[in-house]
Amino acid sequence: MQQVLVLWEVSRKQSYIYQSNRLKENKGASIIIEEVTKELPKKVDPTYTDKDKKYLIYDGGGSSLYRFPTLLEAQEFIKKISTYILKEYPGIEVFMVTQKYNQEEESIIEAIDHAYYKLAQKKNQRKYSGMQVSFGIEKRCASTGLPASAIDREDGVDRYISKEIQYKIQKAQQEKKIFDNLLPEGFKGILEFDELARGEKKYMAVIHIDGNRMGAMFSDLRKEFTYEKGNYKEINEQYIQALREFSYNIDQAYREAFAHMTSVIAQKKNQEMLKEYTYIDEGKFPLIPIILGGDDITFVCNGRIGLECARIFLEKLNSLDVAMYKDKKTETLHACAGVAIVRTSYPFS
Repeated sequence: MQQVLVLWEVSRKQSYIYQSNRLKENKGASIIIEEVTKELPKKVDPTYTDKDKKYLIYDGGGSSLYRFPTLLEAQEFIKKISTYILKEYPGIEVFMVTQKYNQEEESIIEAIDHAYYKLAQKKNQRKYSGMQVSFGIEKRCASTGLPASAIDREDGVDRYISKEIQYKIQKAQQEKKIFDNLLPEGFKGILEFDELARGEKKYMAVIHIDGNRMGAMFSDLRKEFTYEKGNYKEINEQYIQALREFSYNIDQAYREAFAHMTSVIAQKKNQEMLKEYTYIDEGKFPLIPIILGGDDITFVCNGRIGLECARIFLEKLNSLDVAMYKDKKTETLHACAGVAIVRTSYPFS
């Protein structure tokens, strides 16, 4: 029985999120990427994310993997998603590929590998990536340089923005609770980088955390499954379930490490210490989540606690064991962190 995989990924995520120096636009972009990969199929057609996972294999972190019983259904899915993105998500670039395999005679593990290979090839080619930015007769967006289609009033000053930036700002305002829910109870999110520190010399730390050996761990997972004549369909289904669970467990472990780090900052003794350098006594938490997508984490915090935040996160993560498959084997998670400490007025992009 033939099946068709559809692998798709939001491209140039870093550029899309960090092309602006304004926090609300960075947050809005991050929300949009997560929404596109996780919520968009449900908007297009609720059956794409049904409870029994008939189509969805996994999603999140800017990429998704689906499967369909026919090529026609896979192509229809691609058409619906692509059309919706072009109409409703300006600035988002998505690459999509299909990969056929026989559910009863071929390994889905190899099919997924082929799909990722095809996706990498497609991204390297980047056909039709050029575009005309302007005709030279219109107002230009302050963030993207694209033709402006709206005005954003900020601190009493009108600022011309494109549809892309307008949508990012709207998302940041509408979905504010997404980031606020990542902070300890009783604290509110910060609206501008300048609020991360108080005093004459204001510094912030930009921390990016990325998982180590992620490819090797998924390779280890594949080795847990052995194909023999007549068991391909059964093993394929088992692997899909294991892949979903392992991906979910990794995401939850990184979120647990993040929650632990924020809880340490919120401890009373640390609040007392931070009063002099932050606005934590006013309920403003001195940390801003930007990206939480699986093993890809980016946040900004007060410059004085940047290195310590990275240490706490990594130590907590290293203490967590993630079940790989039916509790037969566990993996200890490791990651590396990059920390840049700059003035809060330094261009974030």
